[in-house]
Amino acid sequence: MLFVARENKMARPGPVGEWFTRCYLEWQRSERERKTVEEFAEFVGVKRGTMNQWMNGARRPKGAYVKIVADKLGAEIYDLLGLARPTAGSITPLDLFKSFLTPEQQADIERRILEYAEANDRKKAKEQGSHAEAAG
Repeated sequence: MLFVARENKMARPGPVGEWFTRCYLEWQRSERERKTVEEFAEFVGVKRGTMNQWMNGARRPKGAYVKIVADKLGAEIYDLLGLARPTAGSITPLDLFKSFLTPEQQADIERRILEYAEANDRKKAKEQGSHAEAAG
């Protein structure tokens, strides 16, 4: 029987993983004490396992997580992920969760939002009509 030695190469975390590791180290320095990855994950607002996967390059943040990370660690995450940085008013709550929803769920939510907006517009128009009658 022939045995072939395999090199045990650990996968490199890539730019996103390296960025998270840098942020973790900078955060520890700012806290002026050693902190665990679990404490860092809690600071960011995610689970330890999620943070570990991001740091080792197994996964990348998506959906609502991108905004959560950007709010705590900086907008550079958008650049690393190849995403446009949002501008004021350009991102909606639905945008944050779309990646977690099926296309059917997205369509249902968008339909409900439109129905709500139309009902709200009718209500405002009715109120304005009532105010105009009262003033006239």
